[in-house]
Amino acid sequence: MELLCKPIGKIKSPFKNKFAVPRQAGLIKEIHSKITFNKSYQPSLSLQGLEGFSHVWILWGFHLNNSDNFKAKVSPPRFEGKKQGVFATRSPHRPNPIAMSVVELVDIGPDHIWVKGADLVDKTPILDIKPYIPEYDSIPDARSGWLELVRESIDEVNISMNCKTKFDDYFERIDAQKDFINSDQLIGFLSNLIKEDPRPMQSRDSSKENVKEDFVLDIYNFELFFHIKDRMAEIRDFKLKRGPRAS
Repeated sequence: MELLCKPIGKIKSPFKNKFAVPRQAGLIKEIHSKITFNKSYQPSLSLQGLEGFSHVWILWGFHLNNSDNFKAKVSPPRFEGKKQGVFATRSPHRPNPIAMSVVELVDIGPDHIWVKGADLVDKTPILDIKPYIPEYDSIPDARSGWLELVRESIDEVNISMNCKTKFDDYFERIDAQKDFINSDQLIGFLSNLIKEDPRPMQSRDSSKENVKEDFVLDIYNFELFFHIKDRMAEIRDFKLKRGPRAS
């Protein structure tokens, strides 16, 4: 038997590609995202009753995966190259590329909802949403398996003085007004993203030659340039993109 899943909508997110997207929902709580539903699912009716819930589950598809090859064991990015069974991880490379995230429900419109804390790339297809019910979904004494051995990878994130001044000067032109009230909040958010260590595994072994240390994050309407070596990071510059600001 085969199951056919049709997207019910898409999400609008500040993350323009997979690099540096939070590894789990809720890690970076400041992010606002908008889920717009297809008209065929009558959102003005199908969203009725959701307003009483503070959080929702989002089921969504890993639409940017470009490999159909199944691997029974994978290397989680933060587990120093050690492999685990794919069903013991939340790797996007799985038999059915389906993910789920718990997010805070902020607002409900006629054909959309606003949420906070999502870990989705812009334009990700949404397969379903369900209310989060603490009585059933919260398990305070649950264990975290091999994740209990994982620690933060970046000890400190600094920002150059020139870049800090530039953020202060250009903040009004950055398309992040819904999430942050000033440049200090935005810089704190970016620092937390980098502290989660978005580097691919091959860029983390400093003993190898020609290891990549400079990275670019495509987010909101700008590109962020930062440097990571060992467990230290520095935000060095950013560049606004051309074109109209997103609505």
